Amino acid sequence: MLVNRFGKHVVICGVPGSISQVLVDSATAVDPLDPEEHSFGELETRVAGWLDWMADHWDHPMYMGIVRYLSSSARPVGLSVGEEDIRGVLNVFVRNQIIFQEPMEMPDGQVRQVVRVNREHPLCRKPWLGGGM
Repeated sequence: MLVNRFGKHVVICGVPGSISQVLVDSATAVDPLDPEEHSFGELETRVAGWLDWMADHWDHPMYMGIVRYLSSSARPVGLSVGEEDIRGVLNVFVRNQIIFQEPMEMPDGQVRQVVRVNREHPLCRKPWLGGGM
């Protein structure tokens, strides 16, 4: 509508593969973001290291279980953070394909979405994700 009706120049900016193709096609220009250029702060770095450890030690990690544990009073990442903060970090990791969810059949026969670390992703090869916490 902005382009066709109002004659506006619309630039879509995002990580390739994570943007709707319909949205890209409707824009006048696309500015792709390189996920490798994303700089992570202390919280993201600590969560990434913990996720690396989790991948080797938790059998069936689920998104909300991770959120609740990382925001608990146990402070597994060494910082006092709320569920909102952890969800924000995990959502950034999902968008950057650092983590993903896949269906897995549980021992009780139910199929649930478990979180996996994508160790093939270029960001996962950073030193902060290689050795755990």
